[in-house]
Amino acid sequence: MNIIFFNEILLILLYSFIKKTFCQQSFLNNSNNNCSLFSDCFNCSIIPTCRWNSSIEECIPSTQSNSNFSLHQINRSKKNNNITILNNYFNFIKKACFSPTTPMINNNNNKIYNSISNKYCGNHYIITTENDIEKNFKIELNKINGAYAAQNLLCEYIFFSGPNEFDIKININEKDSNNFYLLFGKDILNISQIINSSITLEINMNPNNINTFLFYSLKSFDSPPFTITYKSNFWKKTVQATGYIMLALIIIIIAIIINVIIYMRKNSSIFKKIAKKKNKKEKEKNIYTEDKSKIEEMSLMKRKSSNETNAPIAPSIIKNYTPETPINFLDKEKFTFEKCVFDGLFINNKEDIYKAKCGHFYHKNCYNKLIEDIKKTGNKKELKCDICQKDIYTE
Repeated sequence: MNIIFFNEILLILLYSFIKKTFCQQSFLNNSNNNCSLFSDCFNCSIIPTCRWNSSIEECIPSTQSNSNFSLHQINRSKKNNNITILNNYFNFIKKACFSPTTPMINNNNNKIYNSISNKYCGNHYIITTENDIEKNFKIELNKINGAYAAQNLLCEYIFFSGPNEFDIKININEKDSNNFYLLFGKDILNISQIINSSITLEINMNPNNINTFLFYSLKSFDSPPFTITYKSNFWKKTVQATGYIMLALIIIIIAIIINVIIYMRKNSSIFKKIAKKKNKKEKEKNIYTEDKSKIEEMSLMKRKSSNETNAPIAPSIIKNYTPETPINFLDKEKFTFEKCVFDGLFINNKEDIYKAKCGHFYHKNCYNKLIEDIKKTGNKKELKCDICQKDIYTE
């Protein structure tokens, strides 16, 4: 019993397949004499031996051999058609059936859209304002004589104006999805996406994008094969709004922190103490600098006074000089610590200090070494002070 039932199902499926294939082949093999049977441009244009005369709105026989007027047929099964074949096929039909006119004229559908498309498809241009997009946005085929679409009908929907960015929800009738094509692209001539299932798309309105939907039916339908509606992107807007609010809060918090720091620096006792300490240190530093300058000035005056009252004692090393030759020194009772002009070190032993003619001081060994060095070089034997460049020894 089960085997008989299974065989009956196979026979029914085989019969349906043969009938469908035969009908499709019969449709595509119309001869020249049958062109007049087609009352619309779409069915007329896809027959190689027919062409549509838009002036009289009739399908007439054609003998054109030019490749521009021929059309490579698409496979009636959706499985074997790629996007390039579909673009060529649909662009050919659009050129043949969509009447040309001045571009970008609002709602001038009677001139720019084939009449049967306008009847079954609805508006060619989708014009939506930001205020009414949630209420009035909907793309759907018109119901004509209890059915949707018609065999080989081509519909084109172009987003002409609307919000800068919004989401749309595309619902596909799964049971009829193999009997129609729905395509989307951001280039009116080259559609890039075949839509086979229900999805959500983001639409961006800008001069570089011409968002376009193409619908092509292989038959008519009892219910809408597709519906395109606005999808509220509440969460997306909420996230964006939250981001802006957070950014504003961060800026406000940073401004508050800066103002608090400024206020604390001006009014806090801690910062005042730190500032006082800093000022005190600076004052002490200035006082120390001033005192040091005064001390150096007094020292200089003292040296000058000493130079005036005590004539420098010339060294006894002129002709019979040797490093061991004794040198006359200052009065030991009036000794003060001074720096050696030659090595820059303090002379901390009053037995080892020598005051030159110019008034500057040397270690005894440093002075003797300088005299010894000049005796080894040159004919003229003279020694100048490293500080004031005055002669302090001449042979």
